[in-house]
Amino acid sequence: GRHHLPTILDDGPTDCGGRCTPRSLFDGALSYAGGGLDSRSAQIFIVHHRGKSQPLGESPWEVPFANVTHGLDIVRQWFKGYGDFGVDQRKIFARGNGWLRQDFPELDYIVACKIEKDTLQRGRRPAFV
Repeated sequence: GRHHLPTILDDGPTDCGGRCTPRSLFDGALSYAGGGLDSRSAQIFIVHHRGKSQPLGESPWEVPFANVTHGLDIVRQWFKGYGDFGVDQRKIFARGNGWLRQDFPELDYIVACKIEKDTLQRGRRPAFV
């Protein structure tokens, strides 16, 4: 079977280039998912339709590293029926995309993304444009 990826150390709090306050994420923010201190690896999430019942950004590992600059309206159309529960992360590592496609046929996938070059040329971090 497959093994887990090495973990990534947590980043410090950020103000998201003025778009948020530390320990609070905004719609369109991308952050690593984690389950404890320094537990992040390859799983990320995009904040969309954030409500008061979603305390995103309160955990030390939930620090935004990028944001959706175009197409957040498309993200908001993704299938939400599975929620955050019911998907066993260990099964994803062990069984891969074939299992996800079979057991979660409505799941949406990101097939491409890019860093906007004009942001890099201006010398700013590509995360918060």
